[in-house]
Amino acid sequence: MNPANTCKADERSYDNPLPGVWEIEVESRRTSPVLNNPFQIRAEVLGVTVTPAVVTLPSVAQGVGTPVTWTVKNTFGPVAVKGQGGPLGSAKALRPTIADGASQEYTVVVPAGATRLDVAINNPSDPAADLDLSVYRGATLVGQSADGDSDESVSLANPAAGTYTVVIDGYSVPAGSTQFDYRDVFYSAALGTLSAPSALVNLANGQSTTISGTVTAVSAPEAGRQLFGELVVVSNQGAVLGRGSVIIGAVS
Repeated sequence: MNPANTCKADERSYDNPLPGVWEIEVESRRTSPVLNNPFQIRAEVLGVTVTPAVVTLPSVAQGVGTPVTWTVKNTFGPVAVKGQGGPLGSAKALRPTIADGASQEYTVVVPAGATRLDVAINNPSDPAADLDLSVYRGATLVGQSADGDSDESVSLANPAAGTYTVVIDGYSVPAGSTQFDYRDVFYSAALGTLSAPSALVNLANGQSTTISGTVTAVSAPEAGRQLFGELVVVSNQGAVLGRGSVIIGAVS
């Protein structure tokens, strides 16, 4: 009997894994009719640096493609990489201040057809601060991130159209108050696209390549928001290895 017909493979990929020693455990379950099931196991540590982290375009012409370029350097084992683009996003970025025990709210109006809503906070001026993040649609909690620090994020795929309320809680701020970075962004093809070539490039450890994409803005965001695009660098197996972004100041 072919073991491949009796064993189920579970292939997993972890984005931004925590540094340290990882333990891989293989369990033998009682679901196979044979006593011995040979298998293969492979573990790879892959990663790249993408520079610049953010490309800023002061202004682009509506409907006209604008080139953007990133340098991608392989920092781990040999890998084949390519870039992936997607719809542009409408982003709001702030640097507010919150007091210990206080709460702040922000609203995001997400249009129909949005593919993703990302909300994130990080980089507190008080490194010991513990801030929590919650996202509501109406009175319904749709996402929450609350651990022992201030690096929190919520991502919602294909969010329903409507008004979302983002709540930031100053759970513990030893300094009494702290500044922090806040950003929310929803992605929609109605805003435009970031395209990238699909050809794979083989990189040995330490090697670099350039990935050039094209930003095409279809419409301008509402007042107080900016157009935002994200380049995702993936391996030939689809693992996310790095990210670069582009911010558009104005659409003319």
